[in-house]
Amino acid sequence: MLQSRDTSPEASDSSLTAGNERRPTRKLIVAFGDSLTVGYQSPTEDEELPQPAPYTAFLSSRVDGMLSKKALSFKVEFLNRGIVGELTDDMVDRFSRDVLEPRPDAVIILAGSNDLGWGRDPSSVAENLTEMYDEALKSGIQPVACTVPSVRGYDEGIQPRLTLNGLIKQRSEALGIICVDLFSATADSAGRLREAFSNDGLHLSPSGYEALAEAIFSEAVRGMVEGYPNDTPGPAL
Repeated sequence: MLQSRDTSPEASDSSLTAGNERRPTRKLIVAFGDSLTVGYQSPTEDEELPQPAPYTAFLSSRVDGMLSKKALSFKVEFLNRGIVGELTDDMVDRFSRDVLEPRPDAVIILAGSNDLGWGRDPSSVAENLTEMYDEALKSGIQPVACTVPSVRGYDEGIQPRLTLNGLIKQRSEALGIICVDLFSATADSAGRLREAFSNDGLHLSPSGYEALAEAIFSEAVRGMVEGYPNDTPGPAL
């Protein structure tokens, strides 16, 4: 099973160049959210408690391959800060500790599914998400917004997701930030979560989490990494 890097770095690594200038050799991206960020899987007939399969593990593998292929001199690490069952209120409360304090280069925010499950109005969920986007921008952190995936076996739950996702796209466009459409990346032609991507109709299977990683890589992370400066450190003085 792929495992994501889950460390607690103080700040981006740097090396002293010949010109006495410190240049970062590592970029840090925080993945922030609920069980869909944790990579939680529901029990199956074959496995009572499946190990998590966080999308950050698949994403890290893709980025490592890209760095190697392009011979880029820095590393990209992912800090997974997902907590099962959380609402966006909870995430706003811990945003400073789990996102701002590690001082990442970017934060991927995937949240809102639990709020909708509890019947919260999509507009109030969007307000919490917007607050997180704003806080990241104020701190010089690039936020990446994500739409919420669909569900299967509960069609009444699809429309609230479409409403919330429309608001996420609107807020992202207004702020000029990237929005990754995870709903479209994992839904079938009827708008339901693809059967192959979920064991319970809500949480994802490994192939479902891999689909999240592919969408996030293609629509956001690849372009971000390509835009990072490729400063190869010189010898230490």
